[in-house]
Amino acid sequence: PLKHRYYLDGVLYPILNGKGAQLPSLPHPEGERNGTGKLTPVNSKTDRGAQDSWTSTQHSASNGGRNGSRPKTAAELPPEPPEVVRALARADLLPAIYFMFSRRAVEEAADSCRRLNLLPYSQTAEVRRLTQEKLRDLPNEDRTLPQVERLLTLLPKGIGFHHAGLLPPLKTLVEELLAGGQLKVVFATDTLALGINVPARSVVVGELTKFDGQIRRPLSPSEYRQLTGRAGRRGMDAVGYSVLIHTPWVGLDRAVEIATGEVAPLESAFRPGYSTVLNLQQQTSDEDRLAQIIAGSLRQFQEGGRLRKLAEERDEIQAILATLTDDCPVCGNPAHWLEQEKMLKREQERAESALEAAHADEAILEERLSAWPWQHGKNERKQWIRSASPGTLVYSRQHGWMAFLGPAREGVGSFFSRDGIVSLATYGELHYLPNPPFHMPLPESVSSRAGLVDWVADDLSEREANTMAEALQTLELPDLEAQSLEMRAAARAENAEAIRKLDERIAAAEARRQEAARALAQNPYRSCPHRPLHRRTERDRRHYSSLLVETTHELDLARKDASRKAYRTLRSLRSVLERFGYLSGEKATRKAGMLMRLFDSNGLIISELLDWGVLAGLSGAELAEVASWFAFDRDGAGRPLAITERLARVRAAADTIGRQVLEIERRSGVDLSHPLPADFRGVALGWANGSSLTDLSQRSGLAEGDIVFALQKTIDLCRQIAQAAAHSRTPSAVTTAREAERLLRRGVVDSYYRWVVGQVSDS
Repeated sequence: PLKHRYYLDGVLYPILNGKGAQLPSLPHPEGERNGTGKLTPVNSKTDRGAQDSWTSTQHSASNGGRNGSRPKTAAELPPEPPEVVRALARADLLPAIYFMFSRRAVEEAADSCRRLNLLPYSQTAEVRRLTQEKLRDLPNEDRTLPQVERLLTLLPKGIGFHHAGLLPPLKTLVEELLAGGQLKVVFATDTLALGINVPARSVVVGELTKFDGQIRRPLSPSEYRQLTGRAGRRGMDAVGYSVLIHTPWVGLDRAVEIATGEVAPLESAFRPGYSTVLNLQQQTSDEDRLAQIIAGSLRQFQEGGRLRKLAEERDEIQAILATLTDDCPVCGNPAHWLEQEKMLKREQERAESALEAAHADEAILEERLSAWPWQHGKNERKQWIRSASPGTLVYSRQHGWMAFLGPAREGVGSFFSRDGIVSLATYGELHYLPNPPFHMPLPESVSSRAGLVDWVADDLSEREANTMAEALQTLELPDLEAQSLEMRAAARAENAEAIRKLDERIAAAEARRQEAARALAQNPYRSCPHRPLHRRTERDRRHYSSLLVETTHELDLARKDASRKAYRTLRSLRSVLERFGYLSGEKATRKAGMLMRLFDSNGLIISELLDWGVLAGLSGAELAEVASWFAFDRDGAGRPLAITERLARVRAAADTIGRQVLEIERRSGVDLSHPLPADFRGVALGWANGSSLTDLSQRSGLAEGDIVFALQKTIDLCRQIAQAAAHSRTPSAVTTAREAERLLRRGVVDSYYRWVVGQVSDS
């Protein structure tokens, strides 16, 4: 059982009677008189039985008509933590967990109690011994961290703090000391309320508001119940105590609502992933059996008020639809003509689409038939320029046959043509490269200068130009333009049937479009004077019909059990797996061997990286870095650290694959994968290359505990990648992933990882 207390002005007041109702005499902390205007303090003898007695004078909560809009005085502000802890000690309500909702607030609150000594001397020495023993797991450079030094000062006094940013050995130490009764108060974030069996005699809810990522809001009754569930030591306390702190921002009435409000029903957090489906697929290919297995882990839909509300909505919509009749004396049945109009418009749109497609195909064919017959790639033209000697002939559609003279200051080279010396700007101007090559003899005075970059600056003499022009004219060279026309005509003759069919397609699509346009013009609805009214009525009918379908469908889903949801989940996951080639029909493909061994929520992205060979050739440290991107899941990624150029390319590939996976999941109705943290980079690479935890924390701006947590998860992912890589196109990644794990497993990361694995094995 839980007893609720409200702390105000040094006194712990009971705010509920034995039946759970609010006592009528309690005023608001702001001073509004209610009944007697007084709170009744807890009586140490009658309320706590055999507990040590403590006394307190009754305090009036009246503050002389203070206005909440004025700045708060010191007496109105929330009490300081040492004041509350002293009151708990007097009331024999220690050990206590004192919850606050930011890491900084937790550490500052604990530090504010450093003048308190809550432990007898006999226990102080034992705490120091246990603390030093735990610190052996920390490297020397980490023992001077601010959080370590602060805890070393506070723990022997019976005071601790606990949050997700704390180093794992320190978190473990605080939990063990609290469980052993050697800590009297632990200031903690709400992570201590989740999954850790360290109950205390009392729980202090130090803040009644919480920032949820968007706004600061009051706690919900469910959140309050989660926190206060730690109150009461099993086998030692008959009841547990929860203490709410007076705050000028949340009145007493709201505090009571938080403490006594209805708790939202728990929902299963189980979300079957791709590896789940693939592993179950190996056991059975029967869809019904697979759905039953998944449904066994999904919560049953809670019926009741929601069902009644949906049924009422459905009945109301049906009643509205029954009133939407629309007979017209002019056009008779406007709904019929409206439907026909929509059908004809769709037919007209389809005909226009068919016409556009036919014209597009016609343009493609015409472009192919009209193309220059001799096509040379850019590389082929480049190679021709490199190997051509002065006098080698080439054809340009702009300048005709030309003799190569050599390189030019700008462009691809200099040539002699019917237009004189020309310098071509691009390789694309070389339209025909004779094979075998044609040559034209050059005058000796020209050939001696050809090939020099600067020679073009010297103009040809008139005699040289005339000699070369005569030589070019006397050569018997093919008429490429005439040959081109003949070849195009032949191609057009060969494709006469394709041209005819395209003409027929265009004519048929045009006929369909015109027929639909004529039918639309003849629709009686087009000339009806009541057309605007008919349109509004039809719009309302469509709207409410859509609502009816939606509500009926929602009601039907609500009446189904978890198996219906399981079928949908299974098929959505299968759809994504088929899209990426892990399933073919109902059978697992070769790729499935990878994904079956990846249990991370981003396992599909990791598997695709393996399949595409993106992880090939990485070092162990680099693979550790890649795995860490998928391991970090905390809010606030700090500052990104430097990574290698190769890792930058891998990161770009991971982001690209991630976007593809997220888009396919979105289309398939799957919410499983998530984007990589934008600013978390370089931490695992630094750790694998020997950087200290202190250095990484200072450079990245991340708490040491967050780094260790991410690295531990990275180790687990490296193990998964090693197992998956054995079934991939990158089997070398098996060795690399094992090397990555070896590099990560050092210092506090390895010691705490071994401790966690040991705890799991023992359980």
